[in-house]
Amino acid sequence: MVGWSELGDLGALESRAELFDLLRDTYPGAPRARLINWRGQLWAFRGAMTPGDLVALPLKTTGEVAIGRVTGGYAYRPEPPPTARHVRPVEWLVTDAPRASIRDDLLHTLGAGMTVCEVRRHRGAHRLAALAATGADPG
Repeated sequence: MVGWSELGDLGALESRAELFDLLRDTYPGAPRARLINWRGQLWAFRGAMTPGDLVALPLKTTGEVAIGRVTGGYAYRPEPPPTARHVRPVEWLVTDAPRASIRDDLLHTLGAGMTVCEVRRHRGAHRLAALAATGADPG
């Protein structure tokens, strides 16, 4: 799930340009660079993710990391809570990986400022899969 609770269902959008227009209309005071950043994250969440992709969710409340596998497509849930309206179904493989079990390079990537991003560097997907399977980051 991602935030942007003010936005409605993104499922019918056909282009990144349409999404940008929606963001601009919904957040009229936001700087263009921020809207472009949000568009990239939302477009990836809505359509670039595919079933089978791994996801990592740093848990602020416990200091641990949850790792899961996407199992389906984008969906919009208008009911509360508003922070959980844009969702993807996920099978959680690990919900309590200690941050200490993740090497610094990958941990810093997971702590990047974006909510949704592809971990391309440092063999991220391979390492997340290994961490979910064995509890250890192979580096």
